[in-house]
Amino acid sequence: MNSFVNASEFKKKVEKSDKISVIGTGAVGIEIAAEIKHYYPEKTVNLIHLYSLFPTELLYEKFKEYVHSALKDAGINIYLETRIEEELADGNLATVDGRIIESQFNYWSSGKK
Repeated sequence: MNSFVNASEFKKKVEKSDKISVIGTGAVGIEIAAEIKHYYPEKTVNLIHLYSLFPTELLYEKFKEYVHSALKDAGINIYLETRIEEELADGNLATVDGRIIESQFNYWSSGKK
């Protein structure tokens, strides 16, 4: 999001969706997922990461575990070791291992879509 217009559009998409997925667990992805769950606790929020632990930055393992635990405790669904193959027409996400993650709005924070 690089402008007020983008932020307004983002907010509208979040408000009209019951299931939201954030793909990517850098600082931005973690913050976006946490903020959505904080302001819209009734919504399903999925946080999807390619590897087994996040954030991937060089941080203490205890801190990484704390972040992961805090997000789970907040009610965010965390998908680890999950690679998205395709965003389906209905918003659901197909993974490379054949699973479907139900979603209506997807925020790509991985740097790649």
